[in-house]
Amino acid sequence: MDARGRHSRDCATQADGIAVFIPDDKLLVLTHQQKGDNWQGVSILRSAYQNWYYKKTFYQIDAVKHERQALGVVDIEYPGNASKEDRAEAVRAAQNILPTSSYTSSIRPIGRSHSLI
Repeated sequence: MDARGRHSRDCATQADGIAVFIPDDKLLVLTHQQKGDNWQGVSILRSAYQNWYYKKTFYQIDAVKHERQALGVVDIEYPGNASKEDRAEAVRAAQNILPTSSYTSSIRPIGRSHSLI
């Protein structure tokens, strides 16, 4: 309550933090789609919220996809007579290409193929 007995809820606060009292007869209230005693009404941007929400969510999903999956798959081919040491060295070399958290590879002998349907 201020010196004149008014509550702070009856005042408007300016950008500089000073509370200014506006008498009721000087106050202009503009309300969009008021229903009943709800003087706040409905926001003009309410209809845009759903589109904004989905767009934001799809951008987040797309970013995760690119971070995890869009780096590709390392395809390792080795000769049929390759030793276990040669195969292990090929796998180690492939792991150095991509970060460990997103490492995916396909390891197969030459002449064989994999497919994902």
